[in-house]
Amino acid sequence: RAGRAARLAGMLRRSFLPLLATPFAAAQSPARKPMMLDANGEIRRIYTPELIREILASGTNMVAITVTDPKEYGANALPALLADLREYDRYFAAPHFVRVLHTADIDRARAEGRLGILYQIQNAAPLERDAGRVETLRALGVRSIQLTYNHRNLLGDGCFEPSDAGLSEFGREVIAAMNEARMLVDLSHGGMRTITEAVRASR
Repeated sequence: RAGRAARLAGMLRRSFLPLLATPFAAAQSPARKPMMLDANGEIRRIYTPELIREILASGTNMVAITVTDPKEYGANALPALLADLREYDRYFAAPHFVRVLHTADIDRARAEGRLGILYQIQNAAPLERDAGRVETLRALGVRSIQLTYNHRNLLGDGCFEPSDAGLSEFGREVIAAMNEARMLVDLSHGGMRTITEAVRASR
């Protein structure tokens, strides 16, 4: 069965991709190449300028950086996040990066041949019980928050929870705060009911 699925996927790629690529490529001017976002990438602080140039040469324009990985929980989650943000801010101040705080920054990074960097967190644990921290994190450059990471937290159930109890009232409060702050609501690793209720709750 796995072999048949792999062969079918290969056939679909060979049949479909040329059809998709041809009109798309034809619509692009040489000065405006397609945007390539690595939505779950990692740029480690040990990466050299040469390696960053290789990443840019691959066609990647922008990388979403998970700040604090492995994840931290409880009272240590926010201090660990703040410490990581300080270190990343120093590293990404280098001239081959553009911090993405607004959509215009994406265009600027592409126009200047630099790598756009978007800060995200993959668990809302650093918020603890305070939805007001959403605005604090936004002021520090975070633009995307994942509500849950596999297990239950104060916002809702992750995908590993058999009960799948959905979004909590605090989760709704956080989503409202994220909407107000114009931040991305990341539903990865959530339970299906949590995801569905989050979509309905978000404006």
